[in-house]
Amino acid sequence: MKMTKHDSIPDLIGTCLGSIEENHSGSSIIYTSQLDRLSSSDIPYLFKKPKNIVTTTSQAPKIVAVSHVGGKEQVDSEWHTIKAVFHDFADLPHNRGELLESSTMECHGHVWTVRLYPGGHSGSTDDDQVAIFLHCVSATDMVKVKAGFRIRIPSSGKNYPSGKKLVFGRGEKRGWKDFAKRSEVLNDQSRFLGDGNLTVEVDIQVAQDKLPTWKPSIDVAPAWMKLLDSATSETADVSFLVGGEGKEREIHVHSIVLKVHAPDLAALAEEYNKGTPIPLTDFDPNVFRRLLRFVYGGEIPEKEFLRDNARALISASNRFGITGLKLVAEAELASAGINVENAAELILFADGTHCAMLKEAGMNFFMANSEAVMGSAGYADLKESPDILNELMVALVGSKKRSAHSGPDNRDYKSMCVSTLRQKLDGKGLDVDGSKEMLISRLEEAATDSEDDVSAIVLLD
Repeated sequence: MKMTKHDSIPDLIGTCLGSIEENHSGSSIIYTSQLDRLSSSDIPYLFKKPKNIVTTTSQAPKIVAVSHVGGKEQVDSEWHTIKAVFHDFADLPHNRGELLESSTMECHGHVWTVRLYPGGHSGSTDDDQVAIFLHCVSATDMVKVKAGFRIRIPSSGKNYPSGKKLVFGRGEKRGWKDFAKRSEVLNDQSRFLGDGNLTVEVDIQVAQDKLPTWKPSIDVAPAWMKLLDSATSETADVSFLVGGEGKEREIHVHSIVLKVHAPDLAALAEEYNKGTPIPLTDFDPNVFRRLLRFVYGGEIPEKEFLRDNARALISASNRFGITGLKLVAEAELASAGINVENAAELILFADGTHCAMLKEAGMNFFMANSEAVMGSAGYADLKESPDILNELMVALVGSKKRSAHSGPDNRDYKSMCVSTLRQKLDGKGLDVDGSKEMLISRLEEAATDSEDDVSAIVLLD
C-alpha cells in the first residue's frame, strides 16, 4: 500500500512499525509493513546403478527458457550489519530538526550512514520524538539501491523492520520520523541506552542483479565414491600424502580412475615409483578429498564447504585440470558477494587461475565502484599488473561493452558475457575452461571451420 504526500503522520501510521521514506525535497511516503562430464560408462562397470523408478504424475510442462523484460533477474544478498554508536545521548543537541550523522560505513558494495534526530525530525508528530533514518550515500540518480533493512536497539532488544524492500536514490533516506518517544528513550526502564549511549544496529539486505552463471551438467555416481571411500593400500595402487608437516594424511586412489577422469593427476602418479606416496604438501587434505570425490563420482561439496573453500577448490582443480569442479566453485565464489574489500583481490586471483566469469564479475564491480575499490588494500597489488590495469581502464572509458544476452546467430563474441560464451562452447563440444580471450578464440576458430566446411560442399546433379 502506498500513500501520497500528507501533513499528519500519526493519523496514517499509528505506530512505528511502518517504514517511511524521505527524499531530498522533504516529501514523505509511507509503506506498510557447472567441463567434465563424469560418467561411469567411461570405465567397465564395477557396480550396477539402480534403475530409475518411473512414476506417472500429472505435472506442468518443463520451463526451458525465461526472459526478464524491463529489468534483470535479481537475488537477495545475505544480511549484513552496520552499527552506529551515539555517545551521551541525553547531552546531544535535541532541538527539533537537528541532525547527527554517523561516519560512512561500507556494506554490500555501497556506502551508508545512520542519521539521528535526537529531538525529532521536522516532520515528526511532536517535539517528544526521536527520528532515525538509513541513508545510502553511494546511491545516485543512475544507480539506485533496492534494500530491505531492520533497525535494532541491542540494549532493549527492539527490532524495527522496513517491511518490503525500498529504493534508495540520490539524497533519499528511509526510516522513521516517529521512531520512539524521546522521553521513553531517556527512561532507564526502557533500556534504549547502554551507559548513556544509543547504539543503533542496522541489518541490510540488498537486491542484486543475478550474476549470469553457467555450470556444466554433472552425472553423480555414488557407487564410484564408495570405491574411493573403501580404498586401502591393498585395494588401490596409488597414494597421495596430502597436507603440510604435522597435518599429512595418506589418501589411496585407483590409477584407472585417474587416467579417465583426472589425466593430470594420473601423469603425476606415473612420475613416482609404485608404492611411493606422492607428496602434496600445499593442499588441504579435506579439500583434496572433496576433489577426489568429484573425480570419482561427480559429487559437488555441500554449499557451506563450497563457499568457505572456493578458492582452494579452484586452485586445486585448476592445477589438476578438474574443470567441472573448478567452474562450480567459481560460480559459488562469484555469487557469494564481491565487495570493495575483495574486488581487486578476486580480479587478481581470477586472472591467475583463468576464472573468466569471476574476473568478469570483479571487473564489472570495479567499474561501478572504481573510486572505493582503488582505495582498498588489495588494489595496491592489482596495480602491479599492467595488463589488468589496462583492461580496467579500457572498460572504464566504455570501449569494452558486455551483453548478458546475444542472439543465437550473433557472432559478436567479444560483446557476450562469459556464461554465454561457455554455453555456446559446450553446445559445440568444445573446452569451456580458460580466459575470456581463449573462449572467444575457440568460438571464432570453430565458426571459421564451419564456414570452410560449408564452402567445401559440392552440389551434384
